[in-house]
Amino acid sequence: MLWPLVLPFQITVALMIALFIAVLLIGARRKWKGGPKFAAAIIVPLLLFIPSCVATSYLVDHFRFGMFHYDNFDSIRDFRVERYMPPAAKDISVFKHYGGNGYRSRFTITPTDFDAWHDGYWQKYAQYSVVDRRDDDGQTQSKVEQFDRWFTEFSWSMPSDSVQYQSPVAGNGAHYTIQYSPSSQLAFLNSCYW
Repeated sequence: MLWPLVLPFQITVALMIALFIAVLLIGARRKWKGGPKFAAAIIVPLLLFIPSCVATSYLVDHFRFGMFHYDNFDSIRDFRVERYMPPAAKDISVFKHYGGNGYRSRFTITPTDFDAWHDGYWQKYAQYSVVDRRDDDGQTQSKVEQFDRWFTEFSWSMPSDSVQYQSPVAGNGAHYTIQYSPSSQLAFLNSCYW
């Protein structure tokens, strides 16, 4: 839940340590006395900590979140995306949420590969799920309103034969929902995790 803050915090702490040392060196060059020199070396980083954390987070998030494109599963290299992405997926577009709590994606995959992956996911994680697999999983027509809420901002349109698949749901709410079209071999995935 707070993982997006860890890297900006670590970078900011390193910057504040460097600033502390820089203020000490500047104070020594200017021949400041010990008390004022140490006071300035402590106060300046403390005053700049929050603004620096915000600026660092903004800069780092620009490279971690937003829309990304991958040719295949092997080029993703983000375990948060990989956990819900079929290894056979190709032509992958992923929008990583800026809050760090999930992503939405579009990818192509054959019906055989998709069914094998989704069934395998249920076999592997059903025992940890707080909900049982529904009898109509993969048989219910996708709802246009739901699809539009999740995907129209990317100008993605729902194929007419899309059906909905639901993953096991972890105790903390982590799961995925997929709208899959066997005819176009297009999958639209909405995930959330902590």
